[in-house]
Amino acid sequence: MNRQETSPLPYAAPTFTFISISLICRPNATATQPDLQHKLEHFGLLAVAGGRGLLSTAERDYDLKAGASFLWWPGTVLHIRDLDLTGLELYLLQFNVDRSDSPIGPRDAGWLCCGPIVYRPIHRLIAWLKSLNLESKQDCLTGHADYDREPDQIRALRKHIRFQEMLLTVLEQNLPSPKEDISAREAVESMIGFMRQSYHEQFSIEQLSAAAGISRWQFNTIFKQLTGSTPVDYLTQLRISRAKELLNVPGLSIKDIAQQTGFRDEFYFCRRFKQTVGDSPRQYAHLRETGPRVCTFQYVGELLMLGIKPVGANLGSLNHFLEEAGDGVYAIEEPVNERKLISLKPDMILYPDIASQRLVQQLESVAPSFPIKWHDDVYTRMRKLGDLLDKRQIAEQWIEGYEAKSKRTLARLRRYVRPGETAAAFIYDERHQKLFVYGAHNFGHTLYRALGFVPPVKVQELIQRDDSFRWIAIAPEELSLYAGEHVFMAVSPEATVSEEVRAILGSKHWLNLPAVRSGRAYIVERRWALYDPVTLDRHLDHVESLLT
Repeated sequence: MNRQETSPLPYAAPTFTFISISLICRPNATATQPDLQHKLEHFGLLAVAGGRGLLSTAERDYDLKAGASFLWWPGTVLHIRDLDLTGLELYLLQFNVDRSDSPIGPRDAGWLCCGPIVYRPIHRLIAWLKSLNLESKQDCLTGHADYDREPDQIRALRKHIRFQEMLLTVLEQNLPSPKEDISAREAVESMIGFMRQSYHEQFSIEQLSAAAGISRWQFNTIFKQLTGSTPVDYLTQLRISRAKELLNVPGLSIKDIAQQTGFRDEFYFCRRFKQTVGDSPRQYAHLRETGPRVCTFQYVGELLMLGIKPVGANLGSLNHFLEEAGDGVYAIEEPVNERKLISLKPDMILYPDIASQRLVQQLESVAPSFPIKWHDDVYTRMRKLGDLLDKRQIAEQWIEGYEAKSKRTLARLRRYVRPGETAAAFIYDERHQKLFVYGAHNFGHTLYRALGFVPPVKVQELIQRDDSFRWIAIAPEELSLYAGEHVFMAVSPEATVSEEVRAILGSKHWLNLPAVRSGRAYIVERRWALYDPVTLDRHLDHVESLLT
């Protein structure tokens, strides 16, 4: 055999090219000197040689003190403030990273950390940067005989070698070894779980990385690979999401909400909330309280996600959102009491287009009423409601945020679910005493559209026949025809003890399913069978928890 044919292709090693070095914040600052803002056009290595200050990025704030060093990606905007006015001395080295087969950008350089880095001994890094800075200032060296006699090419080569040597040391001290990858990844996954459970507690990213047993920059790098977000952004989103829910709870002050969601004080909470949501907490709560007065039959989750708290909702739908909706939403029982409905003074009423003609006539006699297509998928429904309620931008923000979260969840599940695995979702409906299998909507939306599971052949045939297909009743003995490598069964807590459910879960049709025999069958609450943005958002966390 030809040796050349069996040899692996050589790895296209990255090339590091020195661009510039500068003293970006000079000593002897004065009280009138404004904060410095600097946007990086290249990769940047920042080191503090002296003084004390504050460095702010779009993600978080960092203390600047002698010996602190950072590595940043292109496009990062740095805001630098001298805190004690004794003068800051910061050196910024900018460089490019390329590969012989293609250029490298921030997304391709996940192995290159972003944020604080470790460098020991730090005095050597500072000395190198000062030396490079001195060599780059020709006006400082004019008149030196050795400098004037030395050819430009030699001088440039010497500078390049010094730069390469320094950067090699940075990477050696901050890149993980291959043997550490698996254990480090598992440690970071554990910390992600801790953050989801304990977001309200006070802890720093440094403490999390220490608990994981890895460096801060390695923790950040693996965290972003798993979630698509930085640890600070991820924690902020967890806290902000909970804060949105608490803003619906009467009697809670902004200070109370800040304390319950883990923010160090109400002022920092308000700043981060406005940066993330676009409105202050009070504005957000006010918009939810003072929006249009809407009564809804079915669409509580959609309204809440659009920032509108309905004044009334049908009891069956409202029961699933009591925590999110809080107090003050009237539960409408059927048959509808028109007098009570009129007393709610709704500006509009929403109902599914499969509602009975009698109910529609009742609603139309009270206020302008709008049918919502039952077979619309959740994206279409959110956009239509967004247009109707002048909340289209919020609807699009939810869709973008949900899809981004789906990608992050899918990335974290790659260790547990291989591409092409099949899954199926069922529900036992005690009201109709029937077993149903889902299509591409409801729980199927999460499995097939968000997480990339493949529908079993029989389910795929139904979806291809009608892409708006939601569910179909099947006999228990048909379970094997529709089941996949993973099986999810939604059952209400009350129904789990019913004879019908016990008969299904104890039957050979269920127990002989490959998913059941391999431990890949999951019993979930009936609420997870709903099809609204609040439920879909929680599906992702719930499914991830089950699979991992």
